[in-house]
Amino acid sequence: MRPATVRGCHLPEGAAPPFLEFGSIPLYPISSSRKGEESTIALNYTVNTHGEVSLNTGLDDPQDYFFSHAAVAIQDWKMRPAKLNGTPITVQCRTMFYYRMEKDF
Repeated sequence: MRPATVRGCHLPEGAAPPFLEFGSIPLYPISSSRKGEESTIALNYTVNTHGEVSLNTGLDDPQDYFFSHAAVAIQDWKMRPAKLNGTPITVQCRTMFYYRMEKDF
């Protein structure tokens, strides 16, 4: 994924959000691709004061292949932490992943 400001975080007023410096994009599950399955996955995670990312919970079934592929991808995300008045803070975030098949026209 490209470097970007992270959206979907619960921030105190005046806080700067975390910044994604590096991150893998989730792979499309092969078995789901073969079946033409699509899905939307929401992952809840914490970005701590060191910019480390840890998975909190998913809004979907953890046994789901889409969920597990998204959960694996965030394990290597490198972030700059959120800051309040220049001090790093821990924040809770949620990112949506949209698994869609390309349509041939």
